[in-house]
Amino acid sequence: MRLNEFLKWFWDRLWLFALAGLVVGGATYVVVARRPPAYEARVMMVVGGYMQAPNPDTTEIRTGVELARTYAVLATTHDVLREAVAAADFPLAPDRLAELVDTEVRSDTSILELSVTYTDAEQAATIANAIAQQLIVQSPTNLTPEQQQQLDMAYAQIDRLNRQLERARAEVDALDQSLADEGATADLEPFERTLLLEQQERLTNQINQLTASLAEFLAVAAGMQERTNALEIVEWARTPPTPVNTNTWVITLFGAMVGVVLIAGLVFIVEYLDDTIWVPDAAAQTLGLPVLAVIPEIRRRQRQPGSAPHRREASD
Repeated sequence: MRLNEFLKWFWDRLWLFALAGLVVGGATYVVVARRPPAYEARVMMVVGGYMQAPNPDTTEIRTGVELARTYAVLATTHDVLREAVAAADFPLAPDRLAELVDTEVRSDTSILELSVTYTDAEQAATIANAIAQQLIVQSPTNLTPEQQQQLDMAYAQIDRLNRQLERARAEVDALDQSLADEGATADLEPFERTLLLEQQERLTNQINQLTASLAEFLAVAAGMQERTNALEIVEWARTPPTPVNTNTWVITLFGAMVGVVLIAGLVFIVEYLDDTIWVPDAAAQTLGLPVLAVIPEIRRRQRQPGSAPHRREASD
C-alpha cells in the first residue's frame, strides 16, 4: 500500500477511529477519576557493614550487592508480612499486603528500597517501617543473646578503660608541668626528683597498656558489628504528603490511544481478510491484467407520482 493509498484509507475511516478514542478514553477517565488517592511510603535499607569501614573490602561490597537482591525477595514473603501486619495492626491480610509492596535494589549498590502504596498515608509509612523491622528480625544478621552479652561487656570495658586513660593522662600532665617548672624543682631533693620521674614513667607505661587493651576491645566490638551479612535501616519511611496517582489525564490519553490502535488493527484485519474487489485499480493489481471496461452501478429510477408505468413494447 502506497502512502497516498494509506492516507486515503485512514481519512475515510477517521470518524471511526475518533469515535473509538472518544469512547475508550471516556471510559478510562471515568474509571481512573473514581479511584481513591494512593500514597507511597518508602524505607531505605543497606546490606553489609562495609560502609563504616575506612577501607572496605571489594569482596564484602560484592557480597552485599548480591545479598541485597536476596533480601528484596524475602521482604515479600508471607512470614515477614504476617508479623508486620500484627506489629503495625494493619487492616489487610498478608496476601493482600503483598500486592501493595514493591522492592528495588539500586543498581550496583547494596541499597534496598522497600515501598508500600496504600490509600492511607500514615498507615503506608507505618507498615513500610514494620516490614523493614521484621525483615531485620527474621534475618540472620541479628546477634545471638551470647554475642549481645559479649558486645555489652566489650562496651563496658571500653568505657572503663577510657576513664582510666583520662585519669592517667591528667596525672602525667600534672607531673610534666611540675618537672618543667624550674623554680619548683630547684628545692627538691634528688631522691624526690627521682620519685617523680619514676612515677611519670609508671604512668606512661600504664597509659600504653590501657591504650593497647582499649584497641583490643574496640576491635572485638567492631568485628561483631561490621559483618558482611548485616542489614540496617538508613532512612525510615515518612508520611507521604501527596498521592502518587495524580496522572489522570495521562492515563486517559493513553487509554484513548489504545482504543484507536485496537480499532485500527481490527478494521485492517477485517479488510485484509475480505477478498472482494471494489475498485478497478484493485482488479488490475490483483489479476495483473488491464481493465477494458467498467460496468457502472445502475440504480432503478423512482417513478413519479401519477405517472404511468413504463412498458416495453413487444416487437413484431
